[in-house]
Amino acid sequence: MDFKHVYTSSKTYIILLIVALGLLVFTASITYLQILNMQKSSELVKHTLQVYNAIGDLTTHYSQAESEEFREELLKTGGAGMAFKNYSEEGQTILDSLKTLTSDNKEQLARLESFEVLLDKLYIQLQQLDAVNFKNSEEALSYSQSQKMKINGTLYHLRNAKNELLAYEQRLMQEREVNYNSHKSLAPLTLLVLTFFALLVFVLSFIRIYKNKRRFRKSEAFLKNVLSTTDNVVNYYEPIFNNNNDIIDFKILYANDCNRDYFGLEPDEMIGDSVLNVFPFLSENGEFNKMKQCYLEQTKEISDRQIVVQDSNMWFESIVTPLADGILETARNTTAEEEAKEIQLAFKKRLESQNLRLLDNRAFLGNIFKSISHVVMHFKSIRNTKGEIVDFKILFVNERINPITGDLPEELKNRKVSKVFPDIFKNGVFEHLVNAIELNRPEEYEVPHEKNGKTTWFRATAIKLGDGVTVTTRDITEEKEKANQLIKLNEQLVIRNSILTDAEKIAKIGSFLWYLESDITEISDNFFQMLGYKANEFKPSPETYKKFIHPDDLELVAEKTKQS
Repeated sequence: MDFKHVYTSSKTYIILLIVALGLLVFTASITYLQILNMQKSSELVKHTLQVYNAIGDLTTHYSQAESEEFREELLKTGGAGMAFKNYSEEGQTILDSLKTLTSDNKEQLARLESFEVLLDKLYIQLQQLDAVNFKNSEEALSYSQSQKMKINGTLYHLRNAKNELLAYEQRLMQEREVNYNSHKSLAPLTLLVLTFFALLVFVLSFIRIYKNKRRFRKSEAFLKNVLSTTDNVVNYYEPIFNNNNDIIDFKILYANDCNRDYFGLEPDEMIGDSVLNVFPFLSENGEFNKMKQCYLEQTKEISDRQIVVQDSNMWFESIVTPLADGILETARNTTAEEEAKEIQLAFKKRLESQNLRLLDNRAFLGNIFKSISHVVMHFKSIRNTKGEIVDFKILFVNERINPITGDLPEELKNRKVSKVFPDIFKNGVFEHLVNAIELNRPEEYEVPHEKNGKTTWFRATAIKLGDGVTVTTRDITEEKEKANQLIKLNEQLVIRNSILTDAEKIAKIGSFLWYLESDITEISDNFFQMLGYKANEFKPSPETYKKFIHPDDLELVAEKTKQS
């Protein structure tokens, strides 16, 4: 198979193309901006030269007033002729052109306003020069000299104002000239740098493309080796269209050796044949439609199929991936997994059944722990480095602990016994717990518990469970109290019986007890002696007792017995 036929475009090449195109646009933009900056700089220089020329025209205009011949020619008609009018209009025109040229410069406009005031003052002084005519008179000569001095003063101020205008424009001219020279020298340098940079990108792109070509050849050989050794079925198909441009089938262009291993089909014989002819079951289970959908919508399709090969069921997981002009199908043999799933499902059902029984047993055990009056606890042993038990960790305790210690079971879990019940190391309980684990035998013991000045007695049974011990404790305080009371009563009865026996001996009388329900009779020792027998020599009963009664008194005894 020719893998170049299905090779898709590399992102690297696309990125390089975008970079090259971007660099070209960037180079053209920079060059264009440099030309615009040069044009702008030249326009500014041109503008400065125009201002220079206008200032020169203005200088020429007011400098004419210094000439005696020009003043005489200008004032022939006493300052009211066309020559003077044209002269003043010429000055105003030059000023207006300067204002237009410097309209974007407030400083120069301010200087021109002052210049215009001085120029108007010069026109007035020129008119006043010939306003009074004193022929051959010293007064006229003095007046004329005074006016000329005023005109010279105004001309002096005009020259100063002109110098300020020229100085400012000269500074602008220098700045604009430096800027122009900068752009003029930077434009070719920038173009040269960008040209070399573009050449560098071209060389790097060429090297990259050449390396990718070599890498592709290696990858092609590696891929062929992988496809020939993989455990998956790998096939490549291209669509077959009818006259309506609908996909009616796919043509097999590549098939690896796993087709022979799993289906008994020779790859060389499959190539060139149609998919439905080689695998007709694809049209029956709907996978052929998924293959068409994968090609038309360019989406990955995943499906599971079960087929019969040589009278045995086999499962495959099929992954269909769109490529440039066709689709690539990778089928993985999942037969072992499916069989394992069935076994796992059987185990899961069995485990679920066991878990249900365990939950029932756990709930039943929990109800027992809640309903019984015993305190049930389970401790896990804590050993030192030598393996000796030095403490216990509480893993379980039922709710019956709360009325005794006031603790909640949740608060006691995972705590050390030495922290919760420190007295067990003093009263010998710790040794019983250790013996139950180490000797693997049940331990029974009684232990008191002091709370609020009241002593409560408990009988505990410790049984080993794993590396821990389960302790069942019940309250025997009432039993203890009743046993003590019974002991005291027996002692009192012994004393009373002794007193009664002595009294009977002194009074020479006897006594007996007859329990009617059980028909049991008890006779005092002195009564036995009165009857001529030793104590307990015979078993007393009503029938035996009647033998010792006088016959005349039997009827009376029977009547009294019935009444009682």
